[in-house]
Formats: sequence, C-alpha cells, structure tokens
Amino acid sequence: MRRQTWILRLIVMTSFACSSLAAIAQDINPEVQGPYGIKENDYKLPSAEYADILPGRQTELWARVYAPTVASGNLPETKMPLALFLHGNHMTCGTGTNPRIDNNAQYTMNGTCPNGYVVTPNHRGYDYIARNLATWGYVVVSISANRGINAGSGVSGDQGLNLARGRLVLKHLEQLSSWNKNGGSANLIGFDLKDKLDFEEIGLMGHSRGGEGMRAANHIYYAPGSNWPEKIGPMTIKALIEIGPVDGQTQLTLNAPNLAWSVLLPLCDGDVSSLEGVKPFDRMYKTTTETPMKPKSTFIVWGANHNYFNTEWQRSDAGGCDDHQPIFDSNRIDSPQQQKVGIYAVSGFLRAHTGKSANATFLSIFDPFSPLPAGLASVTNIGRDYVKSNDQSTTRKLVNWQSNPIRNENGVTTDIRSPQLQQDRKVLNIQWNTRSENNFLEVMFTDASITVNETLDFSLLGRNEQPGTDFKINLRTRDGQELAPVQLKDYLTLAKSTGRGLLQTIRIPAESLGITAATDIGSLVLRFNESQAGTVMLGEIRVTKGSENLIVDGRTPMVAMNTSVNSQGSTYQATVRAAVESIVISEDGLESIVTVFAKDAFNARAKIPTLVVGDKAFNISSNPDGSANRLVFSIPATNELSIKEQGDVQIEYR
Repeated sequence: MRRQTWILRLIVMTSFACSSLAAIAQDINPEVQGPYGIKENDYKLPSAEYADILPGRQTELWARVYAPTVASGNLPETKMPLALFLHGNHMTCGTGTNPRIDNNAQYTMNGTCPNGYVVTPNHRGYDYIARNLATWGYVVVSISANRGINAGSGVSGDQGLNLARGRLVLKHLEQLSSWNKNGGSANLIGFDLKDKLDFEEIGLMGHSRGGEGMRAANHIYYAPGSNWPEKIGPMTIKALIEIGPVDGQTQLTLNAPNLAWSVLLPLCDGDVSSLEGVKPFDRMYKTTTETPMKPKSTFIVWGANHNYFNTEWQRSDAGGCDDHQPIFDSNRIDSPQQQKVGIYAVSGFLRAHTGKSANATFLSIFDPFSPLPAGLASVTNIGRDYVKSNDQSTTRKLVNWQSNPIRNENGVTTDIRSPQLQQDRKVLNIQWNTRSENNFLEVMFTDASITVNETLDFSLLGRNEQPGTDFKINLRTRDGQELAPVQLKDYLTLAKSTGRGLLQTIRIPAESLGITAATDIGSLVLRFNESQAGTVMLGEIRVTKGSENLIVDGRTPMVAMNTSVNSQGSTYQATVRAAVESIVISEDGLESIVTVFAKDAFNARAKIPTLVVGDKAFNISSNPDGSANRLVFSIPATNELSIKEQGDVQIEYR
C-alpha cells in the first residue's frame, strides 16, 4: 500500500453507467468480455503485383475481420473504432499438429504449399485479443503478410520488408475505406461494413517485424507528399502498441510522433533478444514538441518469450530467462499467461486511446503513477518507463548529467554511463556499500519548480544481485528546507536485474513530497538508509503535470517474483553454421549467387539472416524453393570473398 493520502479524482466517461467512485474502486480487468456478440470471417482477394506495396512481386489482400453484433445479429447502427493487427516474420507453410512445424515458405512466392502442408495462418494468432475488442464495439482487422512478404527476400533499403509491410497495411485501409463508403464487403465476409468504420478512431498493433511495419504505415501515410491520404481518404491514427518489435531494418528511422505509443518488451525474447524495440521510445523521449500531446511508454514483461503472444507460433523461441522465472512452458504450444498479458496490454491500450468512448481507466495499466491491476501483477513482474508527453509544456526535464552538479557523501560513488540496452540514454550510475542516514546523493537543480498538482518523475534501473533495493527520497527547497521524505519501495519494487536491464519510471505526487503550493526546488536527495549495499542507475528527472483519470485506490503494487534460474530448451540459434552448396556468377558479372545449406533450419524470424565473411556482412537473401534449410544470398562481385565451394560459412541473425 502506498504511504500517502490519495486524492480521489473523479472519472467522467460516457461508457460507464456506474458512479465515479465505483469506477475508482473496481479492479481493472480488460479480460472481461463486453456487451456485444461477434461476427468474424476472412476476406482474401486474388494475388496481384501491387506496385504500391512491393513492385515486381505478387502480394495479396488477406485478413480476418472481427465485428461486434447486437441482439438481432446485425452490426450496431453506428460507426465503430477500427483496430488493425499485423503479425511478424514467420514461415508460411507448416506440417503436423501440436505443435505444427512451420518450416517451409513456398506459399510466399507461389501461393501454394507442398503436399502434406497447410498454409500457416499467421494472422489468426491474435484471435483472443481481437474477439475481446470486438465485444467492446471495435471492428478488428488482422492482416496476413504471407504472400510475397513473410519469409521473403529483402530489398535494398528495406531489408526486413517492413516498409512493404507498412504499405500492405495502407492498401488494406484503402480497401476498407472503399467498403465503408460504397459497401461490397458482404459478398466476401458475410456482413456489410458500409458506414460502420470510424476512420477518425484508428488503433494499430504490430508484433515483431509487424511492429516496425506499423510504424512504417504511420510514417508513410503522414509523410509530406504522400499519395495515400488521397487513396484512403482522411483518417486519424490515435494509438500504436508493439510487441517485441525490431528496429532499423529499413533505410528510414521510424518513430511514432503525435500518437499514443507503447512497446511490450518480453525479457525472455530469444528472437529479438536485443530488445531493440525500446529504441523508438528512447529516440522519442528526446523530442520537446508534439501536437497532439500523447503518452509514450514501455511495458517490460518478465518471463515472456517472443513467440507465444501469437498462438499460431507454436514453438518457443527462448533458451532461458536470464535468472528469472518463465511464465511459459516450452512443452506447450501456447502460454495462457502470456495471452493474459497480451489482452491487458493490447486491449487495454487500444481501449484507453481509441473510440469515442475511450476508457480512461485503462491508462493506469501503463502509467506507473498507479499500481498495476491485481490480475496482471499476479502473473509476473511488469516494468514501466513512461512520459505523459514529450512536449515541454507538459513534461519539464530538470537534469543534464553532463552539467548538473551533484554531491555525494560517505562512500557513495557515481559515474555517468549508458545502460547496455539503451545506449541513447545517459544515466548516473550510483553505488553504495553501507546503510546509513549519512550516505546520500544530492542532485542540484539550477532552475526548477513544482506545484501541488504535479508529479516528480525519474527513471531507475536496479543493478543488484537481490531484489528489494530501497532508499529514502526527498526534495530540498531553494532556501535549503528539507521536505517530507518517501520510500522507494512504496512506489516501485526493483526486481532483480536480468544482467542487462531496462529503465523504469517512478512517479511521486508533489503533495506526498511535502509540496503544498508552488515551490522552487533546489535539489533531489536520495538517502541510502535501508539497503546495506546497492547499485542503481538514475535516469532523467522531470516534473510532469498531474495525472488525471488514473486509479490510485491502493491496489497492491508490483512485487518481485521468484528469480530462480529455469532454463528452457531453445529452438532458435543466434548463429548457424552452413555449407556452401554453390557459387554462381551472374550473367552480367555484377554479383555472385551463393547458395548455403544447413541441417538446422533457417527459421523465418524477426531478425535478418546475415552471411558473415570475415569483416563483411550480406543480408539480402531468399529461399526460392521454400525450403527452411537453404538460403540464397546475392553478393556484389566487387567484394573479394574467401568462400570456396563446399566450405562452411557462418549465418548470423542480426
């Protein structure tokens, strides 16, 4: 329980018939089903060479639509918010059951699978989230990227085909816009979408390469000179949440300005093990203007792997969890606990930010001002880094670690560095080895003020062998008065670091720090009076305008879970040794075609297979026969290669 008196803020939302106090008292649970029934079906248009998706290659418009229904079985007589989902990179043909083994990509280029195989329904892996949203009045469209894109060869400037994925999403929106204006969907999906889709209320979800693909869709639509607004019509993307996304697989640097954005980072991710999806957050954190102002956050999930948020990806990618407990079982084809996290994160996020009756209570799932909902906290640790808005009118940053003076006493040592996974962020690394009221760190502010309706926010990363680090936090005024202290543990439990770690945000109401009116503050004091020894990284310190509409009714905050090692068998490898089958010089003499074979399959995954030869790396590849054991690389002939036929080479996933 937090040790301060909370001010209960009224929550006024048209979607609730209950009183504001009842809304505050309820335990937030996005798993609860809404009042609507569901209709769902696939549409699949004939494949074609769409020049505005991927020139020179056949792609197709294939997706599943989930729509709410009323008692009559018809869609409601109103426009509904629209949510689009995009899966990540995966093979397109599979064989067997429980688990189905997806080890062939023939469908990608040919539109068929070998005998004994079925087409992998990659877009059906989020049924559990889509159906939940549909019961709350959302039309959800989950897109298949199988034809021409999934497990397909990259192109120059778009090695991961994530710009192509973004254009595929926009092409679906163009089709949906046509059906919304003119009708015509009933012949394909059995129900009419005419006048049913609210293009001013759009939310996106992307998993793995689909995350960067959704960022690409947002970027391409709003880019100066884009012709997509003319093809689709006016629309407003309100929110984007990504699950274990990649970053940097295109020639563009893709962020998510002017919309609510969050990234779910699975700490047992064996595919995107670099957790590079945090990079857009770190980049966007540096901006100081945004219109409209929207929150940005990370959602760090202990014990989750990469694959099991998609129920069709039936083999675990994780080899272990770096000294903390998995919430999945590698012997199962799915993980109910990860699906629970998926619904809380995706459904909660989209319901918080999209729709005319958006549910503001769900903001507290992502904002560390509020404790986690009990149902989510019971599953695993969740870390949260957060800015309410990058705009300086809402969030005022108080320190620059290169210039702000600090004072430390009695064995407290500091140095400036960057966390391993967040090289774009500067932190103050703090160490102490004695528990004492006299052991403290003081960070001086040159020009800072705070009012009673604001919060003091800062980011932390624990670097300790044991969880439970605690210390005292208080402010000093400009004239030297020391204000009321609070304890770290009442706001944040620093779970054991995974060895690399990600920053988390702590948010403290000004009144809990003794602020009763607008006050000039001179410094922040951390007094290491609780834990005998410890190491923490202190990130940015900022003052943020108040957090309206958040739940603060004393639910249990995050508690450190079991941190014992539980290593699971890995099905993915970071590197694969492969034999060179052939090297063929192209007819024009400009490139070498290198075919490599590996006994262990080259799984289609988020990371890009890269042929490494000495200090050179080549990442344009394909598997034209669909086999998961064979890759063909195109290498400029101008490079001197030390490859001999039948020799061994190394393939890295980067």
